[in-house]
Amino acid sequence: MNSILHTGATVSDIEWQKKFLLETLSMTILSDLPREGGWIDATTGLKGFQSQTVYLTPDERSKIELFHLFRPQLLPVPLTYGAYIGLSHIGLQTSDPVQRIASMSKYRLQLNFIEEDGAEGGFLVQDNSGLAWQLQTNAQVGAGSIRLSHTRMIVSDLDSSLSVYTGLLGLTVQKTEFKKVMLQDRNTQWLTTEAEVYALASDSGQTIEMCQYKDLIPLPNPRKKLNSTGLHHLAFYSEDAHSIFSRLSDFGCTPLSTPQAIPMGPNKGGFVFYFFDPDGISLEILQTPTPK
Repeated sequence: MNSILHTGATVSDIEWQKKFLLETLSMTILSDLPREGGWIDATTGLKGFQSQTVYLTPDERSKIELFHLFRPQLLPVPLTYGAYIGLSHIGLQTSDPVQRIASMSKYRLQLNFIEEDGAEGGFLVQDNSGLAWQLQTNAQVGAGSIRLSHTRMIVSDLDSSLSVYTGLLGLTVQKTEFKKVMLQDRNTQWLTTEAEVYALASDSGQTIEMCQYKDLIPLPNPRKKLNSTGLHHLAFYSEDAHSIFSRLSDFGCTPLSTPQAIPMGPNKGGFVFYFFDPDGISLEILQTPTPK
């Protein structure tokens, strides 16, 4: 059990978001379907949940799940980059990051920022929904293509978090390093700080960059609920969701619900539930009706 299925986010305007991702980041839509019902209310803890849910992929390997909520009302969240515990950005590799940044200007998309990443190279981009993307150069990625390289997570205590993601979720430590990273303070001013970063690999090809700042204390996670805009959860595959659920308390995790039977869609007959890691970061466990 060590497969990352997708990175999840809630967006304020799904049509704008699809246009942005398809036209500037070469993503492909895998599905675009409504989602509602008592089972999803119980799973998310949000009464009357109703959404348009879109799955996309940049590379036919990694997936991104986007929710456009009709109910309940969206919650405002701070757009400061990197100052808060939680998912910070999705890392993308491309052979032509400069051209892609130019294409964003060409389409006159009203982004919150496009910032050259002086610490790690490439660019940092935050879009209208507060989703942050790190674009870096990789000459091995084919022309016109994009590869999802990692999802960065800001944590308060590496030891506590590593216990969950390796011991409970089965990821493996690929490498560790100290490096300079960029973030914004509460007044959105850019600064550079040193961080300890663990790269955690899954057999599905996605990587988590788990990051703890050396001299800065991040603010609490503002995206605990699914109706908060921005990056808010990671989904993992399990052959036995109930077994994972029974072990949560051993790792300091809090469930949002018991495993819920899925009554519709491609995973009908499976089970799903959300829980919070020790930092309050939302994680999803999915058991499909047939083993992967």
